[in-house]
Amino acid sequence: NVTDNDSLNGTVSHDVVVQAAPPGPQPPVADFTANPVRVNPGVPVTFDASASLDPDGTIASYTWEFGDSSGGSGVVATHSYANPGVFTVNLTVVDNQTLSSSATHQVTVNAPPHAGFQFAPTTVFVGISVTFDGSTSSDPDGSIASYAWDFGDGSTGTGIQAVHVFAAKGTFQIRLTVVDNDGLSNQTTRTLAVPDRAPQITSSTPGVGPLTIDAGATQTFTVIAWDPDGDALMYTWRVDGAAAGGNLSALNFASTTPGAHVVNVTVSDGSLVASREWTVTVVAAGYLALLTSLPFLAFVLAVIVAVLLVLWFRRKRKMERPPRSTNRGIF
Repeated sequence: NVTDNDSLNGTVSHDVVVQAAPPGPQPPVADFTANPVRVNPGVPVTFDASASLDPDGTIASYTWEFGDSSGGSGVVATHSYANPGVFTVNLTVVDNQTLSSSATHQVTVNAPPHAGFQFAPTTVFVGISVTFDGSTSSDPDGSIASYAWDFGDGSTGTGIQAVHVFAAKGTFQIRLTVVDNDGLSNQTTRTLAVPDRAPQITSSTPGVGPLTIDAGATQTFTVIAWDPDGDALMYTWRVDGAAAGGNLSALNFASTTPGAHVVNVTVSDGSLVASREWTVTVVAAGYLALLTSLPFLAFVLAVIVAVLLVLWFRRKRKMERPPRSTNRGIF
């Protein structure tokens, strides 16, 4: 609409179309899968970002952070975790216009079980039943599926409890291996000693105590011994400290020298020993027979009786004497 100097005017019109502003660049969309999402230590996990997209261009780079201070790149990446735990994995994608976006997933790495056991009794000998108990074993994220025992003597067992009898002495390494429901395992070892036990002399002929024999007479000494561990026994005889006889359970002793002699036997299982000792008095030939004869014993008895009678009469006479007066005259 215009007006001139003569106050005349005119009007003209046109249509104008207003359109929306053109859209700007669009960021990419990050997306990925992890397979498997629960895994044992050392088993590789595959991360696949092929589901990521860019609505108005192309994705230029893929950057991975695996949550354990390590990373990677590429559409597909593989990673193994050394330690158990829950790890957050981050993917960052950047498109051809340097726009970016991120996505995260979690991966759980299974924890292995813990093996532990006790045994009773704690003092063990050959032939004794020992109970091994693995109930102190545990699994932090599951359950224990199996228990395997190695008793260190070539024998094995299974189950949370096992009973074993050791047939020989020695030091044994007892090993328990447990496996959990994820297939992870752990083992522990303890040392068990089966000590030696000394042999025992159960009886002897003659019995314990001194004895007297005639010069030239033979006295047989015999011992009965056994070893609680079943070991073979060795016998060593000595007379007055000198070796005598052989590796036998009996010894024939004879001496023509009057006086005291010591007879000793040592029974050994190769490590520990038991011993027995006698004091033997050798007297002149016939002297022992005289000492043990009935007439001699009767004579000794008569002498004893006579001595006792003399002592009795002396005591009686002493008691019958009037007591001495202790009064003194007064002047």
